[in-house]
Amino acid sequence: MLDRRDTQFSPYVRGMACDALGSIGSGAFDAVPALIECTANEPGLVEEARWLRLRAAVAICRITGDGKFARQVAGELADDPEEWLREKAVEWIGL
Repeated sequence: MLDRRDTQFSPYVRGMACDALGSIGSGAFDAVPALIECTANEPGLVEEARWLRLRAAVAICRITGDGKFARQVAGELADDPEEWLREKAVEWIGL
């Protein structure tokens, strides 16, 4: 399993993997634990890592069919300093 803190894998690359896993749906259920790791909220996360959190939470929603976790993460990001990220988070709150 990949360690989400491994600097070899940028938040951008991991975000693309989240999107791909989410598009697979329930067939990617084994990836949910790794996706949960990507949603960890650590102080001082850079913008790309905060975007990764949302993408991973959305992927979990698409895989499990449960939007509760994605809405929780989106709610946390609804006050993000970056306007575009706030807008994306608000979109997902309506899951």
